[in-house]
Amino acid sequence: MAVNKNIIVNGVSQMNFNGNERGLMEVFGVYLTSGTSSFYNNLSYRLIRSLDKSLIEETEILLVNAAKVCGYNTFHGIQTSVEWEGLIQPMVENATDKLLASVEICNALGWVKWEIVDINPGKKAVFRAYSGYEAELYMKEYGNSKRPVCYMLQGVASTLNDLSFGDTYPSGIYTFDTVETKCRAKGDSYCEFVTTRNE
Repeated sequence: MAVNKNIIVNGVSQMNFNGNERGLMEVFGVYLTSGTSSFYNNLSYRLIRSLDKSLIEETEILLVNAAKVCGYNTFHGIQTSVEWEGLIQPMVENATDKLLASVEICNALGWVKWEIVDINPGKKAVFRAYSGYEAELYMKEYGNSKRPVCYMLQGVASTLNDLSFGDTYPSGIYTFDTVETKCRAKGDSYCEFVTTRNE
């Protein structure tokens, strides 16, 4: 059975996403927050915009690494949850299926609308995001950017490849790196992320 987007969307839409008194939702074996994405992104963008130009690149690396840590904790929990075992695992026959299913979970949860447009399993994957909260927020708040701004998606693209094709977690972390080659905030029609295995 191939990864079925409709099964994932329907299954996720039937899950209980009611937050507790602290705004935390326990689903997919992890705690998700009901806070707004704009809070974290605004902090990130204000930080970047306040820095001397000589510090921007290093700070962007730190933001991408923070996104990787978030991605590892979130998606390792998702991929080892009872929800994954019951809903997703029957569709997963190999590591590529695991990656595709993880992308569809991101889409079903409303975090991004993206797809994998090219894949060389275990070596390279090219993701395209046609809408994502990072570029949307940046354009709304600041207009166009000269640099790519989707730090979370860049980190998560690496994470999803690590958890699909890397060694068993946690020894397989930081196996892949991702570069955002196109960004809607720069005026491109979509954001593109090229993920490759470290040599």
